[in-house]
This record gives sequence, structure tokens and C-alpha cells, in this order.
Amino acid sequence: MGSIEASELPMEARVKDLVEKSQKISLSDSTSRRELLDVAQSIVHELETPMEAIYRMVIVQPVLYFTVRIGIELGLFDLMAKEESHPRSSAHLGGLLGVDPILLGRLLKNMAANDFISETGPDAYDLTPASRSLTMASYRDGFPFSQDILLPGLIKMPQFLAESRYANPQNITDTPFQLGHSTTRTFFDYLARHPEQIGQFNNYMGMYAQDRPRWLDPGNFPVREVLGEGASTEPDAALLVDVGGGKGHDLVTFKKTYGDLPGRLVLQDLAGAIQQAGSLPDGIESAVYDFFTPQPVKGARAYYFHSVLHGWPDVKCLEILKNITAAMKPGYSKLLINEIVIPNVGADRMNTSLDLVMMSVVAAEERTHGNWARLLNQAGLRIVKLWSFGVGTESVIEAELI
Repeated sequence: MGSIEASELPMEARVKDLVEKSQKISLSDSTSRRELLDVAQSIVHELETPMEAIYRMVIVQPVLYFTVRIGIELGLFDLMAKEESHPRSSAHLGGLLGVDPILLGRLLKNMAANDFISETGPDAYDLTPASRSLTMASYRDGFPFSQDILLPGLIKMPQFLAESRYANPQNITDTPFQLGHSTTRTFFDYLARHPEQIGQFNNYMGMYAQDRPRWLDPGNFPVREVLGEGASTEPDAALLVDVGGGKGHDLVTFKKTYGDLPGRLVLQDLAGAIQQAGSLPDGIESAVYDFFTPQPVKGARAYYFHSVLHGWPDVKCLEILKNITAAMKPGYSKLLINEIVIPNVGADRMNTSLDLVMMSVVAAEERTHGNWARLLNQAGLRIVKLWSFGVGTESVIEAELI
């Protein structure tokens, strides 16, 4: 379907057009679905009065957030999923949970008013797809992780920025996160000392990656043309080096689809991550590597970063990139950066929100196309092409030495 944009049509015509198009799309078409969602929300926001918009932001959304967190702590959503054959009233559920039914009824009523659960009758409730997802740890853990780890820094962000005279944070040890947690430790050091939150973080990141287009999905990135053509067939030649690649998920997917291409596939990360990766499929080798040190694999066809550089401020990114450029072979090696690229106009609200989260915890950012180009240029690289895969999704920046 074609792109849907705000127009000068009367509101009634825009709503009618939205309804007609919503009946024709497949929910599996993520790009069209997101376009429709953006238009629907823009219509809702236009219909809101200023009072309604402000009340939504300062009262409705925060209260719903904490109401859902309470439901998670109670095991409410797991219980509702198990009790599908019974009337799910506040009295029935409260009795099973050991919770005052009057209190539970108030919580359920608020979630139903926000369409997070469905109200099927007087004091009768059912799960929606969103609330049912909280029976899975990958979705559920986003709530305790964001409240316990992210929110303390976000709450302190106005104070922090005022005290720093609104300078853009660039020091990983001096962020709203340190102020919110009364600590001198960096975000990652702090997380390392809280094992429960590490598990929540990993689940949270797993949820983030679900249902999002990936660069290796068919038709997204021309791997054979960009990497395969002209690739060295020498025995020791490296085809793709996944720097900071965690458990190697991207390389495993790459191997399944492009295992016939010549060259080594190398997974690099710190010792803990390499240990967690465990045994990898034949044809994928792993190596302990700190990307703040010189890159040991020289002249690879491509060096690949996935969601690495968005976790570091520019000054640190330059250190990382210069270790890569020193290993690249001019006219042959490429750098592939799989990250969010915020457009100059029409940015996605989830990505701009994540940008400010990254600023608050690690003085980093989700970069615009212009910011990426400037950063890479400072490291001696130029952007060859930006490969985008839909609204609000990650892109692949293809870069080479200047």
C-alpha cells in the first residue's frame, strides 16, 4: 500500500480513509501497519484538547504503567491466562491471589479503561494480546527493568541537565543515571553487580528484537552483491567480523543463508559474552576481543557492528572506529553498522524516546543520518549507502575508507 500522510482532508474523510485502508492490510505487513498506526495516533492527538493531552501524559500513562507493574508482581496475567474457563471477576481472581477484591477491581477497571485488558461485562475481564504477552518473561521483564534501572535516571534528567547548564552529556560516568542511583559506577558496572537485573535486561533486549525487520531478512540487504562479489578466496581471508556480537545470533543466521560464500566468519566480544555464546556452528569462530584495542583481524571483507555504537558517546565511538579503520583494506573492506538512524524529518517516537534513554544512562544517543555521517567522517570513513527496512526500524549503514 502507498504511504499515508497527514492531509488537508476534513477529519471525517481522513477517518473514513483510515478505516478503509485498515480493512485491506495484513497485520504481517509491518511497514503498512506502522503507517496506519501513525496516522491513527495523529488523528487521536488532533482530536484531543490540550487538557486531555496533558492529562494523558502526566496522569493516565504513568498510572497505567504502575498499575500493570502491580499486576505483574501479583502474577495477575499468568493467573488470567490459566483461568480462561472461569469468570474472571475481581472476586474470583482476588480470592486466588489473596488480594482484596475491591482493590483488585480498581486495578482491573483502570487497565480495562486503557484497553490493556478487555471488559467483557460487569466485573468480568479478559486478556488482550498486549496483556497476554506479559505471561512471557521477554515482555514482562521490561517493566521491572525500566522502573528499577531506567526510571531513577530519567526522573533526575531535568535536574541533571539544569545543573550542567544544558550541555549535551558526553561522559559515561557523569549522567542522570549516576544522579538517580546515587552511584559513581557506570550503567554497565552497576548492572554487573545486580544479577537479577542482568537477566531482565537480556530478556528486555530479546523482546526489543522480536518482530522487527532484520538486515538478513530476504530482500533487505544484497549480501551477495555487496559482500560476496569480489570477496577473497584465500584460506585465511575473513568475510565478516561481528564485533561485539554477543552470542553470535547474527552470524548464525548469516551462516545458514550465505554459508556458501568464501571467507571466515568471526565472532568477537568480551570473555563473558564469548563464554555465553558456547559452541557455535561449524564455520563460525569466536575470539575474545575488546573493541577499545587494535583489531586483530586485518583486511576483512566487512566488519559489522549491531547495536554497539549507540551505547557510547562520540569520543568513545571514535576510539572504537579508529581501531577498525586501521585494520581495513582500502578499496576492499567495508564497515556495516546495524543501528537506528533517525531521519531528519518525521522521526519515530519510539526511537526518539530511546535516544533520550541512552543519553540518560550512558551519555550516548540514537544518531540522525547527519550525526552518523559526521562521526564516520571524523574516523576516516564515508557512507556509501543507507539501507532502511521500514518505519522505526534499524537500518544498515554501509561505509568504506575515505
